[in-house]
Amino acid sequence: MTMITNIAKIQPRSIHISTYPATRTLIESKLVLAALQKFGEVVTFRSLRYDTTNTSSNKIGTTVVIFESEISASNAVLSSPLLIPLPGSDPSIIPDRAHSPNTATTSTTTTTTPHQNPTRTDDNPTPKPRPTHLTCYIDMSRHNHESALRRNPFFTQFEVDEESAVSKDLIATGIDLPVLADVPAGRKGFLPMRQRKGTHIATTKLGGGSLMTLYRAGVANAERRAKKEAKEAEKAGEDGEEGGKGKDNDG
Repeated sequence: MTMITNIAKIQPRSIHISTYPATRTLIESKLVLAALQKFGEVVTFRSLRYDTTNTSSNKIGTTVVIFESEISASNAVLSSPLLIPLPGSDPSIIPDRAHSPNTATTSTTTTTTPHQNPTRTDDNPTPKPRPTHLTCYIDMSRHNHESALRRNPFFTQFEVDEESAVSKDLIATGIDLPVLADVPAGRKGFLPMRQRKGTHIATTKLGGGSLMTLYRAGVANAERRAKKEAKEAEKAGEDGEEGGKGKDNDG
């Protein structure tokens, strides 16, 4: 199965979530995940906030979710907007007006004459009330998984950076595999496209284009090896029996 085929199957199970206000802690993110799991099994829950390969200006508060089934994704979209009460708030209190990504905001401008000081309103700013709910606006995802995959510096071939301060520090702590001490994706450099493309083509021909293909090939090889060893053991047993009978006849 090719990567394009996998992406075509993933798209109908993918949804795009805009959360207002944006989640600030891991606990709040877990609340969103728990609310989504009521619709079905979630296999991917990925915030784009710290995605260094995503250049969108609206990635804060944005999450891409992939369900195990298309029905779960459709039911989640139908539930939009999804209100999630925050810890310590009264779940029965529903916000009068939830923030919407399409809500237009207006601003007023104060004109002043020369040498006139405008009225300062930020000396004693009024603290904003703590929100009682997270509002999740859910839609079918238009996330380009193929493009995101190709923008990942770890896609296809890459070289482990063993000279960075991060890598040296992790290796000094006694990490089991030095290759796991590579730099994060945001600091990772790309190898030349021609080199990466050639490696990808060669790897795909060997069955490395899909982890499932590699797994199935490994299982098949193990089964063939087990059958071969069983036949060799059976043959060796038969040869031993024939040798024993020959000695008995000689005696």
